[in-house]
Amino acid sequence: MSKTVQIYSGIPYGPELPIYHVAIRARSGAVHNVLHLPADDDEQAREQARTMVDSHAVELWDGLRFVDRFAPVA
Repeated sequence: MSKTVQIYSGIPYGPELPIYHVAIRARSGAVHNVLHLPADDDEQAREQARTMVDSHAVELWDGLRFVDRFAPVA
C-alpha cells in the first residue's frame, strides 16, 4: 500500500506527517502572527519554537493538536 502525501497551501501533509505552526501571542493574548514551522517531530519543533520567544509568548501546534507554550521573556 502506498503512502499518500497531499499538499495543503504548499505544505506537504498526510497521516504520518506533522503540520507544525507557531502562534505568536501579544501580551493581551491576541494572536499577533502564525508561522509554519518545518520540523520532523515534537522535540525538533519545540527546539525551534523556543528560539522564537522574545517579549511575546509562543504556542506550538501540530495542526489542531496543542503541543507546548513558551512564556515571554521579561
